[in-house]
Amino acid sequence: MKQVVIFRYLWNHEALAEAFQNLGYEIEVNPSNKDLEKYKPDEILCCIANLHTEIKKPFTMLGLKQKLNAKHAPLIFWNRDGPSHMGDKWWRIWLVKHFKFLDIYATHTLQDAGHFADEVVYFPNAAWDSKYNLSGKTLQDLRNKNAYSYDVSFIGSITYEKRPENYHRMVFFKKLQQRLENTNIKFYIAECENNLSLAQQVEIIQKSKINLSCAAGCDFRYQGGYHGEPFSFGLPERCYGIANCGGFLLSDHRPHSYDDFCENYDFVSFKNINECVEKILYFCDDKNFDKLREIAENAYQTVNRKHLYKHRAEKLIEYVNYWKQ
Repeated sequence: MKQVVIFRYLWNHEALAEAFQNLGYEIEVNPSNKDLEKYKPDEILCCIANLHTEIKKPFTMLGLKQKLNAKHAPLIFWNRDGPSHMGDKWWRIWLVKHFKFLDIYATHTLQDAGHFADEVVYFPNAAWDSKYNLSGKTLQDLRNKNAYSYDVSFIGSITYEKRPENYHRMVFFKKLQQRLENTNIKFYIAECENNLSLAQQVEIIQKSKINLSCAAGCDFRYQGGYHGEPFSFGLPERCYGIANCGGFLLSDHRPHSYDDFCENYDFVSFKNINECVEKILYFCDDKNFDKLREIAENAYQTVNRKHLYKHRAEKLIEYVNYWKQ
């Protein structure tokens, strides 16, 4: 019997859905509670939902859980925005923590992971390998020093007028540009608001000696605005995707990097702007280029071994089977 994985109101679920499809599962997106009645017990593997949408109608959400459990399937909240929780209203977070709305809480950070569900699984982001990959290049090709157009680059959004969570990233990069002004470092920011194609993104990654990751929306989306709360421990998706394109990543410090990588073997991070500048200068020095590429290649192997979305799907299947038992 082919089982179904249901996704409800999730943004950016396509990579995980594709991984489940490749493993032989059928996908249904945004069915109503009533639509679930067509399934027999055990036909549904699980339902992966967006808590921030579902909890706006708490009785509907409780009804969803009841219908799923009757089919022997769990209701899972996949949180990619902890610990700020998309700036959700405090009473909604309180409600979920005090009533049994969920069966499994799958999260990219274990911060504030208590009380959402009896079962909690560390479920980090991953590389969407059908899109972010070597794209015809080889790791050997990327050892050619002359193939690089930029010393340091960042691909992402720094526009903060419409996205206040980008403010700290924008300030950091302005300071970084000032610190690098009197060096020979070529620094390039590819603003994603300019609708870069996938091919352009991969090309920039592969033509940059260093690819930066700095700040993420989940660090700042607290209800009422950001007031100095801790940054997320979780790694943004770019930390896996850049590596899977063969790029070298320099990331701001993320405690969960110790769960997924090995510092200075396949992951390099900085804790402040001084350390960031220091590591940029070090790895942009020609005599350290081989070390830079060695780390990038180690990261590529690590991601391919355990940080693709197929690995996340397999982990969730295993966890759901544990839950069913």
